[in-house]
Formats: sequence, structure tokens, C-alpha cells
Amino acid sequence: SFSLYMTHGGTTFGHWGGANNPAYSAMCSSYDYDAPISEAGWTTEKFFLLRDLLKNYLPAGESLPEVPAALPVIEIPEIHFNKVAPLFSNLPEAKQTVDIQPMEQFNQGWGTILYRTTLSEATPAGTVLKITEVHDWAQIYADGKLLARLDRRKGEFTTTLPALKKGTQLDILVEAMGRVNFDKSIHDRKGITEKVELVSGNQTKVLKNWTVYNFPVDYSFIKDKKYNDTKILPAMPAYYKSTFKLDKVGDTFLDMSTWGKGMVWVNGHAMGRFWEIGPQQTLFMPGCWLKEGENEILVLDLKGPAKASIKGLKKPILDVLREKAPETHRKDGEKLKLAGEKVIHEGAFTPGNG
Repeated sequence: SFSLYMTHGGTTFGHWGGANNPAYSAMCSSYDYDAPISEAGWTTEKFFLLRDLLKNYLPAGESLPEVPAALPVIEIPEIHFNKVAPLFSNLPEAKQTVDIQPMEQFNQGWGTILYRTTLSEATPAGTVLKITEVHDWAQIYADGKLLARLDRRKGEFTTTLPALKKGTQLDILVEAMGRVNFDKSIHDRKGITEKVELVSGNQTKVLKNWTVYNFPVDYSFIKDKKYNDTKILPAMPAYYKSTFKLDKVGDTFLDMSTWGKGMVWVNGHAMGRFWEIGPQQTLFMPGCWLKEGENEILVLDLKGPAKASIKGLKKPILDVLREKAPETHRKDGEKLKLAGEKVIHEGAFTPGNG
């Protein structure tokens, strides 16, 4: 048998990218896959190698048609963002629940959810906050101060708290990433799936009485926020807004490499998720969704950018992985260099079994 997987890369726009499990791993927005036909519909060297192979099996007298020309690609000069709407200053209508529940129970399928409660008694330093479970990436705040980030991919469901006084506002902001789309984990509820506990010594207390705020990914929800002009980037989750003008339209790749973690909308279209860890650092922007004249771009960054600007590139960046991972049997900084080594032996195995 012979399989072409994937023949054409493509993009999973919006929040539709799925996930693998176990271990949990959400998919990128890009589904390029190093496929014979790229994310933007370009033919590659691999495409022509396959084409040359497969044309040998055409029926007599038939020939392959010409390959369509690639769509035009443009660059977009750097777009600067100076209008910011902090997430915590733009809360939607609150909902109340005694026991914590996943976001689906609040009629929300994708996006971000904020769980808020008030501590009814002082919490001593060293108390462990235990969440069952974070789906999929959480930031924990006490009276607006960031205490910790928890990542489902790494099995992070607990954090040790500092001393917190009675009446402290505890916020848990959870982003839903890709849903597991096969096997036993397919019922992949998002937000916090079961409960939040405070564990101190041999005492465990389940936190109750939550106020919940839902932040869906619909453009109709995110377009009307209270934006303020600012030159100082907030170290908090926020929406960013800007416009840019084009004389001509074409496909491009939005460079998100200076941003943290979130999602982008251009002219009302949800382009996909971004995350600084990579390996994908650009979002494919189809030219058919751009306009000659003024275009609108909105960014939700849950972590915060190092620099609030975006350029449109002619080529994607799909191979810059920033997450630190150990290389087997090597210490930090060690690299395997074989250029100066000599081959000790060359040979071949005898054909056949054994």
C-alpha cells in the first residue's frame, strides 16, 4: 500500500485544533506537517518528487495537468499596538455556583474561564492548592497578584501558597487548549473538571461558592472592550487592538514571536492560537480575509508580550522551539560534534535472514 499523509498541510483556524493524550499535548494551529503541498497551498520539492513517481502509473495516453500557480504573498510592515483592554477590567456577566464545574456547564465550548472565590479564613504559608483537574493551562492570582502557572501537559495540578489573609480574592484563570479527539480521554471537559482543595498537613478543605466569568472565542464577544491608550505593557492578561492599511492584498504569515500565549482575530476572523514555546511562531493569514484599505487586528494575550507588534512575513516560522528539554545523556550546553571524527569501520550485512 501507499499512503499520502498529509498531502496538503493547512491550518486549523480558531480553537479547533485537537490534542493527543496521554501525555496531553495540544496541537498547533498550523497543520503544515511538512506535506507535499504546504499550509499556504504551495508546491514543494517533495510534491514534485511524488508527482514524478506517480505519473509512471497513469493510464496510456493520459498526462498530468499543469500545476496551478501559487497565490500572491505579501509582507506587512510592523503593526504596533497601543490600545489595551485588561481582561480583569472587562469582565462579562458573572455566574454563581456552589461547587466548581467545567466550562461546558456554563454553555461555553472554547476559550478562557475565570473562577473566583474569597478565602473564608487565613491560609498559612506552605498550604497546597490542589486542582482536580486543570484543563488545560491555568494562572492563579491572589488579590490580583500572579502566584503560579499550571500546565496540564506537565501534570501540574498543585502549587504551594504563601500566607494569605482571610478575605483574599482567589482567581484561577484557565485557558482551554485542544480537545482530545480519540480514545478513552475523548470526553475532555475544559476549565476545572471537579474541585479545588486547600491541603495543609493532614487537613483538606474543598473550596466552595465560586463566581464564574466566561470568555468565549467569538468575535462578537471580543470586539467591544474598553481600550485605553498605553505605552506600558500590562503584566496581566489583556486584549490588544490595532489597525493597518494595505494597498494590495495577498497571503501572509503573522509573526507572533514576541507574544506570550493567546489568540488573534483579523477582520473578525479567528486566525488561531499562538504560544511562545513554539515550534510554530507564525499564523497563516489568507489574503482573501484581508482588505485593501484599513484592516482590524485584535490579540488576546493571556501571558503578556515582550513586544506588542506584529509583522506580516512571506514565509512561515514553524521550527523555533523555545521550550527547554533535556538532550539524552548530555549535560546542559553540551553538543555532539562529529565533524572531526574518522570512520573506524565500514561494511555491509549479508543479505538474508539471521
